[in-house]
This record gives sequence, structure tokens and C-alpha cells, in this order.
Amino acid sequence: QAAEAKERMASKAAEAKALEQAAEVEAKVCKITATAAAETAAEVPAPASEDKLAKFVAEFQLEEFEATLRDFGVAKPSDLADVTDMEFGKIGIKPLKVRKLRRAVYALIGGDEVELAPFLTDLRLGNFEAELREFGVVTPDDLADVKDAELSEMGVKPLKVRQLRRALSSMLRGGGGGGDSVDDDGTPGGGMSAAGSPEGDEAVLRAWRAECPALQKLWNDDVAVSKWEGITIAADDDVNAGRVVKIRLERKLREESDTDTTTRSVPAALGRLDALVRLDLDSNGLTSVPAE
Repeated sequence: QAAEAKERMASKAAEAKALEQAAEVEAKVCKITATAAAETAAEVPAPASEDKLAKFVAEFQLEEFEATLRDFGVAKPSDLADVTDMEFGKIGIKPLKVRKLRRAVYALIGGDEVELAPFLTDLRLGNFEAELREFGVVTPDDLADVKDAELSEMGVKPLKVRQLRRALSSMLRGGGGGGDSVDDDGTPGGGMSAAGSPEGDEAVLRAWRAECPALQKLWNDDVAVSKWEGITIAADDDVNAGRVVKIRLERKLREESDTDTTTRSVPAALGRLDALVRLDLDSNGLTSVPAE
């Protein structure tokens, strides 16, 4: 009996030791599994605001520029508001894309929408605000894409169209305001910045067209400014990409109905085309030119 009892005790001790070893093995397996899971989680990036940037640029088919924009310091869509038009041009983004991008960014951050009302009020065009918004205008710079004919269909008088173009030209060039930033004679008011942009150049040319009957016939309002006769736009790989660099309008500002007393002038706003390297207006019988 003593021998049997001793054998049973030995068996129980062996069983207990086996269970203890099994528990140690299980604990080691759990530790290894937990470590592996932690390492895997560390390798997977957590969702961040950068994902919003990827989605944002994809909406404009600009995925090829995403890496460059990130290297430039852009981490989220609202950061794009601090990238200048010239910097976008150097990256390789076309001016039209830049314009659409800016509108989307402004709509996203809600910074400029409220400025449309005072801009129109300054020009005494506040009664057209609702119709313009229905047309798709959200910010003042959206007005650059509304054609003269479309404004006329809304009931905006030709003189008001001209004043709007002048004010828009000033704003896009850095004037930062509405009608008060441009005088009635077309000269810029205070606060004008020397920095230019393709949008500002376009506004200057459209304002000139609105004032000159000959240009209204020569330049189709439905055609992009880059396609207008006598206008040369800098190539995409140029430091002034998208800007007006040449204007050649020899004999283009005169009409058959003109007489010796017909007034033909050059607007002072052309001085804001600071990327312009050539201006040919020969044989137009100009009766006045800007003082500066």
C-alpha cells in the first residue's frame, strides 16, 4: 500500500508539472502573438487628414501632383489656399485647373463666399446677386468666367459690365476690393499689388474688350483669352506660365466707321500686365495713351 501511495503521488506531481509547463508555453505564445500584432499595427498608418488631400486632388484629376504638393508642405486641402498661382504653375498645374482648385478651396474653408454681396453692392449690382448665385457664382473671382453676353442677358447694362470688369481686374491683381478699388476712368485705386496672375491678366483684357468696339468684334467673348488674336500666353514651363507676355494689335483698333475725330485710347490697366514683354499697337491712330 505504501508503494501504491508513493506511485500515485509521483503521478500527480508529474501531471502538475506538465500542466505548469503547458501554461508557460501558452503564455509565451500569447506574448509572441501580442508582439506581432503590435508590430503589424505600427506598420499600418493611421487615417489622417492627408487622406482628404488625396481625395480632394483626385476630384480635379491632379493625382500626379499629389506627391509634389506634399513635398511642398501641403498636408490638407485648406493648405492649398497658401500656394500662389506662380507656384502652382511651376509645379505644372494649368491655370484653368488652378482657378477651379481655388474655388473649391475657398468653398471648403468658407472664406470668400460672403464677399460676393459687398463686392456687388459696391458696384450697385446687389439686385443681381441672387441670379448670379443661381448661375453658379459663389465668390467675386467666379465672375471672371461669366461672359459679357451672359451678364447682358441678366440685365446688367454695358457700362456696369465695364465697371465690373475693372473692379474684378483690380481685385484679382491684389486690390482686394470692389468698385472703390478702380476709378471711373479705369485707373487703379489704392492698395494695388504688383503681383500678377493669369486670372488678373484675363480680367484686364476683358475689361479692355468691354470698352473697345473694335476689340469686341475681334475677340469672341465665348473663346478663351489664350485664343484671342494678337495675344500670346506664356508656355506652361515658363516662369510666367499662363500670363500674357505679348500683345500685337497693329491696325486692329480702328474701324471703317471711324473718323478723324474718333477717340481711340489705351487703358491704363494694361500697365498691370507685369509679365508683358512686347506691346505692338502701331497704325491705330491712337488719340491718347496713359500718362504712366
